[in-house]
Order: sequence, then C-alpha cells, then structure tokens
Amino acid sequence: MQLELRRIAPLRAANIVALLYALSMLIFAVPMFIIFSVIPGPSGADPQQQQFAFSSFRWLLLGYPVFGLVFGWFGGLIASYLYNLIAARLGGFRLEYLSAGTPPTLPTT
Repeated sequence: MQLELRRIAPLRAANIVALLYALSMLIFAVPMFIIFSVIPGPSGADPQQQQFAFSSFRWLLLGYPVFGLVFGWFGGLIASYLYNLIAARLGGFRLEYLSAGTPPTLPTT
C-alpha cells in the first residue's frame, strides 16, 4: 500500500525537531564535559585564567542543548513550511506500507 505525505504540520514538526536536536546535543555535551573536565590546562597558565576558561566552557556545554532546542525549532518550522510548498507543486514523499491487518486511517484535518 502506498500513501503520499502531502503536508506536515509546521508547529508540530518544529516541536519534534527541536526536542531531537536538544537531546542529541545533550548526548554529545555530557561526554565532552567529562572529557574536558579531566584534561589539565597548560602547565604555565595562570590559575585564574584556567578557572575562567573552565567556567566559560561549562556554560558553553550547558548552553549547547539550549541552542539546539532554539535553532532546531526554527529549522523544523522552516523545513516543514518549505516541504509543504514543494509538496503542493511536485507531490509529497511516497511511503510504502506493508499491510498487516487493518489499513491505516488518514486524519481528516
């Protein structure tokens, strides 16, 4: 059974993409934080500069998932809006489903 994806709800897509970006960036931020917390700074550096660099890095890693959330939301919104424009003119993705019982019902909204 083939179905065609003709439209994506932009706000829903933006929410999903934002959470995916935030979670994936969080997954990368945690090991980076652990690795860079263990690595010592340059031996001749001023301890105050080392502390400033470490605290700046900590804020960057905490902000990394937040930036992913914000930019992922806008990226998902723009991408779904563009998909809807293109799919209206050229047609949407064709999805092939294997029938394993009752066929899927399409929403009417």
